[in-house]
Amino acid sequence: MFEFHEVELGFPGRLLAGPLRLSLDPTGGLLLRGASGSGKSSLLRVLAALARPRAGRVSWRGEEIAGRLATHRRRVHLVEQRPLLQGANLREALVQGLRLRGLPAPADEALTGGLRALGLDLELDSDPARLSGGESLRVALLRGSLLPVECLLLDEPTAGLDEEAAQKVRRFISGFPPFVVVSHEAAWESHCARRLELREGGLHAA
Repeated sequence: MFEFHEVELGFPGRLLAGPLRLSLDPTGGLLLRGASGSGKSSLLRVLAALARPRAGRVSWRGEEIAGRLATHRRRVHLVEQRPLLQGANLREALVQGLRLRGLPAPADEALTGGLRALGLDLELDSDPARLSGGESLRVALLRGSLLPVECLLLDEPTAGLDEEAAQKVRRFISGFPPFVVVSHEAAWESHCARRLELREGGLHAA
């Protein structure tokens, strides 16, 4: 459960949204919608402790994020729309986060199974730099799902995908822990228990 205490989103000289006073419950999936430039991606980065709000405080399950940045970043993971994949091959790119946490990597069969569940027929020894944008996004999604996090944050995870691939992504995500997804696609509504829209500087039920 995220709690916003007088939170403002934006930059010096520009307020995108706020002040926000509310709770966000990602249990069962939370769909966040809004026009371009309304502050959706900024909100996700604040929830992931990758950016600070312009003003105010954000808590996760009663604990203020600002005071526990390193701990929070291990609990909550953001899959960005244009992810950076590092590693000599796809296998290394997928398990990098696990190794940084000192956790064992899954067997190759499990990694390949995850890729196929997302509609990807890729070799684990292939070069991640050669992936298309849609492939990179799904690989980053699988990488995030391997981490023992309490909440996944997803920024347009089906953008640019054909409907068959998008359906596989939505089914894949629905089987995981609490998540917040930013998307303009109405098909996410049936996969999320709650829906909010960021408009006119506030968060409203959608």
